Amino acid sequence: MESGSLSLGAVRDRRPLSVQVYDQLLTALHDSHLAPGDALPSETELAKQLGVSRTVLREALLLLEEDGALERGAGRRRVVAARPAQSSTYTSPLEEMVRATQPLAPILRRTSLNLASRYFSRRLLDLAEDAEVAVWETVFGAGDQPVCSALEFIPAAGMPEPARALTDADAPLEAAPGSLLHVLGPQFRARTSPVLWRITGATTQTRRVAWMNLPDNTPMVALTIVLARDGVPVYLAKHLIRLDMAELAIAPGPALPSIESLSFEGTPEADR
Repeated sequence: MESGSLSLGAVRDRRPLSVQVYDQLLTALHDSHLAPGDALPSETELAKQLGVSRTVLREALLLLEEDGALERGAGRRRVVAARPAQSSTYTSPLEEMVRATQPLAPILRRTSLNLASRYFSRRLLDLAEDAEVAVWETVFGAGDQPVCSALEFIPAAGMPEPARALTDADAPLEAAPGSLLHVLGPQFRARTSPVLWRITGATTQTRRVAWMNLPDNTPMVALTIVLARDGVPVYLAKHLIRLDMAELAIAPGPALPSIESLSFEGTPEADR
């Protein structure tokens, strides 16, 4: 995309310069005819129009990226961020919570029905060792580059029939173009609330990340989610997300007060 034009003038009130630059850029973006994906003028040109240093400008630009108004496009150029059709929430599927420079799509998947005793994480679902659990692991990519993965568990007892059929068949990608939570559908999600939502540091030195075939030292986080219905855990997810290619974008809703843990920790997430 060619660099777009913005209506800007020198900032001149008594607030911190970076705040003034942020406000003026945000207003200019809203008033402009730039479409999602259109590139901004260069930093040199923007700094000249605003009458500020590039250091001040970059601080404002970084804040605009954090707030979802801008994102990085081809060649790391700043572009107008895509406007999602709907906001993701704490109960959204992974593919709705992760934003990347290109649309996400499944590139690898494996599914199975196993005894819960095979997995450390069964305790988060409060399952007996002999209970059966459905397991989906899906890798999402932008183009052919893996960006994130969803490892999802749901008790087989009471599992909706469409999801069970896809699990039994080890569903090909085209049969279910999304995560297990996506397949379970909005009605399932609407009847649940998060009782655990935790972000921790992740490492490439695990079997799950090895399956994604990522370079060593790729910056990553792990996101663990437990959804419950009437206080009973019914869904568990352990997501991995590359920070060099994507970001989490969610809109907290009324369910926030019920979340047991919402934090960032440096300890790598366990494999299962």
